[in-house]
Amino acid sequence: MFVFILFINALNLIDGVNGLAASLGILYFSFFSYYFYQTGNIAFMQICLALVASLLAFLRYNIINPKIFLGDTGSTLIGWCAAFFMLSMSTDNPNMRQKAGINSMYGIQIALFFIPLFDTFRVAFARILKQKSPFSPDKTHIHHFFLRLHFQHYHITSMLIVGNIAIFLFCLIFQKELGNTLMIVILAGIFVFVFFLLEFFILKKLKSKRENMLTFKYFQKFVATNWYLFFSIIAFALPYQRWSTSIPIIVFFIFWLISFKISRIKNLKTGKYYILIPSLIFWASILYYSFMGEFSILAKKLELRWLFLLFPVVLFLQRDYFDLKKWYSILSFYILGISSFMTFSIVIFILKISAYQSFFLSKDLLLTMSHIPSIYYAMFLNFALMSCIYLRKSEIHLLRNQWVQFIFSLFVGISMLLIQSKIGFAVMMLIHIVAAIIQWTQYRNFPKTLYAFMFFSVFFFIQFFDFNKLDSNYIFSSSVEVSKRVSAWQQAFSIIKTDYLFGNPNYNGVIIESGTRTNAHNQWLDLLLEMGILGVLALFGVYIFSFYMAFRSRDYFFKGFLLLTLIFSLVESTLANQSGIVFFSIFNSLFLLKSRLRVKTNEIIIKKIE
Repeated sequence: MFVFILFINALNLIDGVNGLAASLGILYFSFFSYYFYQTGNIAFMQICLALVASLLAFLRYNIINPKIFLGDTGSTLIGWCAAFFMLSMSTDNPNMRQKAGINSMYGIQIALFFIPLFDTFRVAFARILKQKSPFSPDKTHIHHFFLRLHFQHYHITSMLIVGNIAIFLFCLIFQKELGNTLMIVILAGIFVFVFFLLEFFILKKLKSKRENMLTFKYFQKFVATNWYLFFSIIAFALPYQRWSTSIPIIVFFIFWLISFKISRIKNLKTGKYYILIPSLIFWASILYYSFMGEFSILAKKLELRWLFLLFPVVLFLQRDYFDLKKWYSILSFYILGISSFMTFSIVIFILKISAYQSFFLSKDLLLTMSHIPSIYYAMFLNFALMSCIYLRKSEIHLLRNQWVQFIFSLFVGISMLLIQSKIGFAVMMLIHIVAAIIQWTQYRNFPKTLYAFMFFSVFFFIQFFDFNKLDSNYIFSSSVEVSKRVSAWQQAFSIIKTDYLFGNPNYNGVIIESGTRTNAHNQWLDLLLEMGILGVLALFGVYIFSFYMAFRSRDYFFKGFLLLTLIFSLVESTLANQSGIVFFSIFNSLFLLKSRLRVKTNEIIIKKIE
């Protein structure tokens, strides 16, 4: 029912210019006719071909010297049929879909219906942001925007159809390489970027009636002023697949280059050494491979790191456009990404246990929406929890509400239980305690998130009411993850004894008792094995400098972030893949920039007082 109502309304809302809804219908039914032909459903294929032929005949009198229009009945019929055939495709056997060349069904379907879905959700979100009902009528649809730019109807139809076809073909061609999750992340990134481009740049320029608003100069100014939006897109993509951040990273660098000015480098003072400190761990790896081993830009692990070498430098060069409001926006985007991920995971989990008619928390019943290990996801969840508590100081009124923070805390706790991360669950409980102490010290009241702490404390007590279960031998024998890590640490220590000074550039993991090869499951051991003491000192230097800035600026949130990454680096090689590298490099750089600005502001206040 939801899909039918959504598609009927989406096609009805997009039908504002001649030929657009009908052309989209031709695209949909052409694809479905091909699909049903490949799967042998001749009856559905004939219906789709009849609809294509009818719409082609209709376009003859709708675009060229228009004499008739589609109307609500026509757009409703197109939306209803499109929804019906999409659901028919969804319920087909996976082997039949693969026979038709469809490997990533959900991503392909969203790409096929991207334009009407984008317009519907964009308008709804924009109305909500303006504190209006999402169903209130107005003239803010995408075709209205083009009409105000004095485009003709056939121009608008052609541009939107070509854009939809380009997105659809891209997803169709690269569906095997991308998969459902990454494809949806890319489409979500396109949605967010175009949404902000329209709402906060082009529509504002239209209202001010400024001429030449689409010139490169104005676009460059927009990118320079709102570069944090591109960081926000990356933060939104973090909880998904390991490589889901690659495309937002490339997008960010492209638009950063557009807004970059050489004068920024010339104006830098020689004493700004702190710019290079956050990149030290990554620069050290390149220097090490250059002098100690056979060097290649695509050598082992460098392909994961070279995109992020300049990240902190790029960020600090844009510091003039950064303020705390933008920092809050980045965190809110991150929470939005985590929330969407948790919601999908929990809903699918509920559907699965309903289908199995069992409430046993088995790994077989869980849907892993991400390819990142559960320990990484636990780290992302805990940072989101810290961010949600921290945002009580922001101007985002929804996130300042303590009951919202309580509900989010429950979501985080439930997700920890689903992914079965013991370390993540323990850290979550620690965050609740520390947040309560800080809030009591500063505001003399306890946060509502303590209710979540009490709930999970009772749950934990029920699970471990038998104190024999707290015995270390029981824990090692009952948990595959714990026993695997202990075995990996033992093997790592035995290897380190042979060459702890320079490490081994050809190191590619340790072999645990089961005979499988894995990483050391400890970032510090991993660096010792791979790069020797040099790698450990590099990472140690980054943490020392970061802690120095955190204490100097008295930033509890920064201290919490560093402690969070330190704890998880003891049980996982957090910088062994792209998800961990992006997480640490982005947020540590942002914290350092925020701390620098905070120290500078305090110095100015002290001078004024004096």
